[in-house]
Amino acid sequence: MKLFKGQGTADLGKPWRFEEDGLTVTRGCAWSPPGCHPVGCGIKTYVNSNGELVRIEGDENHPVTGGRLCVRCLTMRDYVYNPDRVLYPMKRAREDRGKNKWERITWDEAFDTIAEKVAYYKENYGAESILMQGGTGREGGPMLPAYAQAALGTPNASQPLSGYSCYIPRVAGTTYVMGATYPEMDYAGGLPGRYDDPMFKLPELIVFWGKEPLPSNGDGLFGHAAIDMMRRGSKLMSIDPRVNWLSARADIFIQLRAGTDTALAMAMLDIIIKEDLYDHDFVERWTYGFDEFAERVAYMTPEDAARICEVPVEDIYTVARMYANAHPASIAWGLAFDQNTNGMQAGQCVLAMICMCGNLDVPGGNIVADLSMPEDITGDAASGQSEHNTDTRAFITEGWYQMTDEERDKCIGMDKYPLYCNQITGAQADCVLDTLETDEPYPIKMAWIANTNLIAPTNSAEPSRWHKALLRSIDFAFGTDCFITPTIQAVCDVFLPLSTVAEHDGVNRTHYGAASITTGCGNK
Repeated sequence: MKLFKGQGTADLGKPWRFEEDGLTVTRGCAWSPPGCHPVGCGIKTYVNSNGELVRIEGDENHPVTGGRLCVRCLTMRDYVYNPDRVLYPMKRAREDRGKNKWERITWDEAFDTIAEKVAYYKENYGAESILMQGGTGREGGPMLPAYAQAALGTPNASQPLSGYSCYIPRVAGTTYVMGATYPEMDYAGGLPGRYDDPMFKLPELIVFWGKEPLPSNGDGLFGHAAIDMMRRGSKLMSIDPRVNWLSARADIFIQLRAGTDTALAMAMLDIIIKEDLYDHDFVERWTYGFDEFAERVAYMTPEDAARICEVPVEDIYTVARMYANAHPASIAWGLAFDQNTNGMQAGQCVLAMICMCGNLDVPGGNIVADLSMPEDITGDAASGQSEHNTDTRAFITEGWYQMTDEERDKCIGMDKYPLYCNQITGAQADCVLDTLETDEPYPIKMAWIANTNLIAPTNSAEPSRWHKALLRSIDFAFGTDCFITPTIQAVCDVFLPLSTVAEHDGVNRTHYGAASITTGCGNK
């Protein structure tokens, strides 16, 4: 058995499980808590004869991480054996929400209770009266919609961030323009020879724009790959209001005023076009409305952008020319764009820059995901006959397409944001909150709080409002997580404990399966 779909430079002939010094060593990938978000770092778990996890080490055979781990995985034993974990199902009366009056129950009782409630609310209020609130997704990709629609039959899967302001603006902004999701920078992930593979070309320039991936490897980008490529000769450009570890080591650092990224990007585009630094072949073959676009970005002169961004105008000319003349070059942008009021426009400007300068879908540039659906997505998948449908995107949206048009039209927010709801195959979070408070267009009666601590200040824009609205509207709620979180403690009636990544089998893919570099197994 070979563990990884993509292969690195290390020898993959080593078995996925073997004995060493009296311990059973199992190779796998970490993505579920406390794993990263979501590289799928290669790990080796060491377990003694009593089944106790002794330690975690990095798997040197992993085609992306190559044995490197951060403290989150290295201390996983402390997470697994944390005394605050509850390892069995619990229940309490609805009137005891917020109180520590949990009682232990069996798995059968928990499942039977939930099944009865699902059947009751579907029969009396319709499947749309059931809400699934989930986090960002871990194993397999963003499985929240699939669970809600295929398992519960409700169109209302929701992530509580206002406007789904994490990753989705990036994905939507690029998908609407080029029909493919956010193009990730190429770091030779999964290639047999990694950086020395003949299919890869070392980027002359790496640009991190509002993104510092080293602490969290956000969205599947293994940040340490940038260090690898810098050591091999790639130059680094950092554009960020903050001084961080990477910006302090960059060849050029633009410390712009927060929230002014779009002005800077427009001015750079204006320079690239007026100085004829763009790829004419790409523009002639693959673009529409280029003249109008050039006229639009010319509105933001470098001098105006310098005033708005509070950076020297000569620096804007320098970074524009530096990027346009680097072949190939990679740009990665992140959450800083997503949570900006004009972040989608900023992303579209950066995407235009990538395309115009010939760095889209080229080795060492930015990777384009294949979002094409199998032919049966509107045929067999719609009728539930999808045993041959292995496309990841198709799989996670299969429940959405199994529903009728009438059922999908009941998705909260569909009347106002149809493109949004069909893009994420779920409900619009701000509209969900309004519905919980008003019962319009219909009441929400049941909720599944899945792996999200939505009343925490770091998770939603208005945690107190969410808390009050859930208590007001929801008659029955159950939660699934590794811990009884403040949200579960506040609003749930049944708790189902989840296992950690070291305690179950699973599959994970980098970049949520959209521009996936590797597919890895999590093995208990």
